[in-house]
Amino acid sequence: VKAVILDAPLLFESGFDTQCDVTVFVSAPEEVCISRICERDGISPCKAEQRLASQMSREELRRLCDEEIENGDGCDPDAQVERICEKYGL
Repeated sequence: VKAVILDAPLLFESGFDTQCDVTVFVSAPEEVCISRICERDGISPCKAEQRLASQMSREELRRLCDEEIENGDGCDPDAQVERICEKYGL
C-alpha cells in the first residue's frame, strides 16, 4: 500500500495528525461550502454558517497542512491531487 487517505474533519483537534506523513486541506469559497452543506444536510444557510464558524479557521488549516486542494467552482481538484501524488511519489 502506497498511501491511505483519511477524510477526517477533526484531524488536528483529535491529535491524529501526528499519525500522518502529509496533511491536505481541501478548500472552497465559503459561499460554496455553505451551499454544499445546506444541500447535503438539508439545513438552512444560517445553520450551515454556524457549523462553519464552530470549526477551525481556514487560515489555521492552511498553516497546519502540508498541501491545499481548491475545490470551488471552476477548479480542477483532480489535477491538484495528481500534482500532490507526484510530489510525494504516490
